[in-house]
Amino acid sequence: MYGRLIFHRIGGLGVAAATAGVIAVVGAPIADAGPKNLGNANAVIASLKARGDKVVIDRRGSAPLNECIATSVREGRSAYRWQRVRAADPTSPLVQVVDYRVMHVSVEC
Repeated sequence: MYGRLIFHRIGGLGVAAATAGVIAVVGAPIADAGPKNLGNANAVIASLKARGDKVVIDRRGSAPLNECIATSVREGRSAYRWQRVRAADPTSPLVQVVDYRVMHVSVEC
């Protein structure tokens, strides 16, 4: 009986610790994939294209893009390619490098 009581107390502590861990992870801020200062949709899209990203625009509204506001930026599926560490040496190891990233920009007009 005494052993069963200890097991229940330890089990309860484990559940409490796991719950606290989940709350800490869920409450942690999630990093943005795109620029931190959202605003003018043209400026956000231009900054993403300037760093070499492919941009997909999810638009709500029919106003011209220069009158729209970027509401969110999220990263889509990236494209990778294999490249040799030393291009001239055919025996050098292959590494995977990012060819380009796809960024989805939600804009509201």
